[in-house]
Amino acid sequence: MRAFEVAARYENFARAATELHVTHGAVSRQIALLEDWLGIPLFRRGARQALLTPEGRELLKEASASFDRLELAVTLLRRPVQTSTLNVSATPTFSMHWLIPRLNRFTHRHPDIYIRLSSSLEPADFSRDSYDVAIRRAPPGPSQQSIPLFPAMSMPIGSPDLPGISTITPAGLVRHTLIHTATSPHSWPNLLHDMDLKGLQPANALYFDQLYFGVQACINKMGIAVAPAVILVDDLLAERLCLPFPHHRAENDAEYRAIVGAAYDPGSPISRFLEWLLEEGQASYEAVLELCG
Repeated sequence: MRAFEVAARYENFARAATELHVTHGAVSRQIALLEDWLGIPLFRRGARQALLTPEGRELLKEASASFDRLELAVTLLRRPVQTSTLNVSATPTFSMHWLIPRLNRFTHRHPDIYIRLSSSLEPADFSRDSYDVAIRRAPPGPSQQSIPLFPAMSMPIGSPDLPGISTITPAGLVRHTLIHTATSPHSWPNLLHDMDLKGLQPANALYFDQLYFGVQACINKMGIAVAPAVILVDDLLAERLCLPFPHHRAENDAEYRAIVGAAYDPGSPISRFLEWLLEEGQASYEAVLELCG
């Protein structure tokens, strides 16, 4: 068909051979095979020209249009994809335990959006920092837009291999090490108060400056901490962590929010990233609710 389309455009087999980088005889043989297959002549051969028959002219219209469409499709496929870079800031524990394990799903869905992730515990400040989206548990600042993602569901966590954790009772916390973090200094006091265990003296206590270290200490069977269960859902499902008291959680627990500094258009990279965050967050939240029974 390609040999026919070029020869029909020129109505000359020799010029078609030049364009196709083959011999005159090769073009002639291809046209003859096509005519034999169709059972009709497509050209009236002359000494210097091969004039199209009416049937040949009809076939040329369709062949040219088809090759044009095919060329356009290939050109579009080969065209470089226009990419956008989205700068995202999130807290260390959120990034390590929840966001990074899911980013492949986002990039597969949106290969045209590159994520540049940075970690921070500071309140979002878009006038100072260059990120587009900040994910925090702290409330947004003035003029900032805030999109609630999911409740943190802070509750006691520990390793399922920690001795005695499978049969632990609230009062049994006196025989365990309680892990505290500087970023959430009131977690244990508030939760113990809600559990009617105010003033409980544990066997030991450990203090870390960041929640990420406290979570790792739990995984290493060093004690029990209070942490946001939703962002640790993968560790819970993989049984690296467990919920010894699934029906006790911190009251008035702050939820995770996506914060943006300015308005954004529907369909923009920010909008698509937020939609994905909401979808993934809802799935994680429902998974933790199921674990809690």
